[in-house]
Amino acid sequence: MQHGAVPTLSAITAARDASQQQPVAPAAPTASLPAASPEAAAAAAWVRQQLAAGTDRLAALRSTRRCYAAALHLDPRVAGLYGDLAMSYHMEVELAAQHPALQQVRERDQRAQAFINRL
Repeated sequence: MQHGAVPTLSAITAARDASQQQPVAPAAPTASLPAASPEAAAAAAWVRQQLAAGTDRLAALRSTRRCYAAALHLDPRVAGLYGDLAMSYHMEVELAAQHPALQQVRERDQRAQAFINRL
C-alpha cells in the first residue's frame, strides 16, 4: 500500500509533464536556486506546487481528525474509531515532518486552534 504523503512515480511524472506543458510565471526569486536557468525555475515551480499539495493534504487530515473526534464524542464505545483517530494523527505528523514549510503550517494551525479554544 502506497502512503498518501509519498507521491508515486506516475504522480511525479504527471506533475513534471504538466509543469512542462504549461508556462509557469515566476512568483518570487528563490534564494537557493539561480533564477537564470529555465531548469531551476521549473524545479522551483514544481517544489511550490508540491508544497501547495502538501498543505492541502494537511488541511484534509486536520478535517479528518476533527470528524473522528466528533464521532468518538457521539459514541465512545466504537473501538475502531480510536485506531482511526490515532492513524489520522500519525499521518498528519508524518506529513508535516517531510518539509519545514509544512511543519510551519501545522504549527500555525495549532496556535490558531489554541487561541480559539481559549475563547
